[in-house]
Amino acid sequence: DRMSSKQPAKPQKAPTVQRIAGFVSKRFWSVGKHGTSASSHAIHMFEAQQLLITSNTWWFTFATLCSLLGAAVAVFNAEVDFVVIRSEGKDHAMWEAASHVLKYSIFGLTVAAIFGLLTYYKGLLKLNEERGMYFADNTTLATKLHLSGLLVPCVLDIGSHLLFPYPLFTGHDVYIWDSVLGHYSQYPAQDLLTCAMLLRLVLLPRFLCSFHDLNAPDARVYGRLVSLDVDTGLISKVLLNESITALVVVWTISICGFSYLLYIFERQDADPNSVFSLARYRNCVWLTIITMTTVGYGDCFPSTRMGRICT
Repeated sequence: DRMSSKQPAKPQKAPTVQRIAGFVSKRFWSVGKHGTSASSHAIHMFEAQQLLITSNTWWFTFATLCSLLGAAVAVFNAEVDFVVIRSEGKDHAMWEAASHVLKYSIFGLTVAAIFGLLTYYKGLLKLNEERGMYFADNTTLATKLHLSGLLVPCVLDIGSHLLFPYPLFTGHDVYIWDSVLGHYSQYPAQDLLTCAMLLRLVLLPRFLCSFHDLNAPDARVYGRLVSLDVDTGLISKVLLNESITALVVVWTISICGFSYLLYIFERQDADPNSVFSLARYRNCVWLTIITMTTVGYGDCFPSTRMGRICT
């Protein structure tokens, strides 16, 4: 009976890892000495890469959270120092003690962030070795980073974390001549170091990219098929194009960062009684938004040289 005849079963599609392993084994791998097939060896390679990528993501997340939390504590500490400078009386000692506690907290978070970044870059070196890059036994860490193209990013990441308000570095001021105002603008060194800590915000796009699907090892293999390098720059472009949430987050943090820089540089010389005074943070946010959108109403504007550089 034709109606009772069974339909032939459709062949099941192999899992992604096995398909990628088969592709690699046919082109790059040969049969092992102990009888292990090339496909099994390639599957093991991809599982090891996935484990390393997961570990690197965890360490980079740890470093990013410690870094950004340290920057947030530094901003709060700068405001506490601003209160300590202007306060007199019985509350002065309390605010000064709180400032010292915050500075040591920043130091601890910075050390934790640097440790996380170093572990992350060591994990990237292991990942490169798993992908076929060979290093001699006596090769130093700096040489491995240089051969992998990671030395400059590592130095920039570690170097940007060495700028923070040190616990014992207090009471110093920096004077910058302002030709418009006709006098030197005075800035506490702690405030300038706090502004330098905002460089840590460059970790945020890479942090968001670390959770994207293109960060998987099979995505790099597919990229090689079409001569496409799946790196952080490509993942960032794809993420910003397909996720409006990521775009809003990056834009909002950029506005807050530039507004705080403007606030730090202008509050020393601005008139606090003026409605459009940049000694108020909300006016700095307004000025940053209308500057980024190229509107420029002219209701408020920076008066110091450093404030104008920020805008």
